[in-house]
Amino acid sequence: MEQLCHQVSIKAMPIFGTLHPHSQAVFIFGCSSAHGAFSKSAIRAQNMNLKPGGKQGRLRDSIIPSDNPCIPAHLRGQVQTFCFRDSHADPQSAGQLKGVQVILQERGLWQYYTDKAKDENKPRLNFQCPTCPSSNIAKDASSTSLPPGIIPEVPDSTLTDIDPSCCWSKIIAKQSDFVNEQPLLQAIIENAGHACQFLPNFHCESNPIELFWSYIKQGE
Repeated sequence: MEQLCHQVSIKAMPIFGTLHPHSQAVFIFGCSSAHGAFSKSAIRAQNMNLKPGGKQGRLRDSIIPSDNPCIPAHLRGQVQTFCFRDSHADPQSAGQLKGVQVILQERGLWQYYTDKAKDENKPRLNFQCPTCPSSNIAKDASSTSLPPGIIPEVPDSTLTDIDPSCCWSKIIAKQSDFVNEQPLLQAIIENAGHACQFLPNFHCESNPIELFWSYIKQGE
């Protein structure tokens, strides 16, 4: 992935700029987990623990979303760090990574969903739930239950997002700053003013190179 990003940023984009000045390039990539890889500091729920500290990603700062009505108005738009400052009053917390609970508490969402569960006579929320399609628990269970050689079906988002508050992991993953996080390759390309597209899985016919190959074969 690092090599691909290097080739795009150091070679491909400068060459395009020289050959086609004042133009926008469209970079198209096939379906690959590598192409959709995120930076180590990307704001992703998968990189976080529930509690502070431990082994979790050191994520970049973010802005508390203004589009979530469940977040108190006075908190929206504030800069939020994912790591306690070194000058924190509690020496044990100083410099530690915050984790999901603290991030949601700072957004007013931890108390909101805790109270909501009580009002609806529901059990306390877990960090992850085995039935949530976005949960690593569910993904692991699904992959291990499939026969060898069978490709897991991609869940339909219209069916899997029925309950956006089934677990803490789902709640934080649905926040707009998490949802809008871009893969590293896409961020590099679009920050340079170009366009980036990832082809859907199992649809190689949509790849422009297929048209080129077809044209070449017709000329043979």
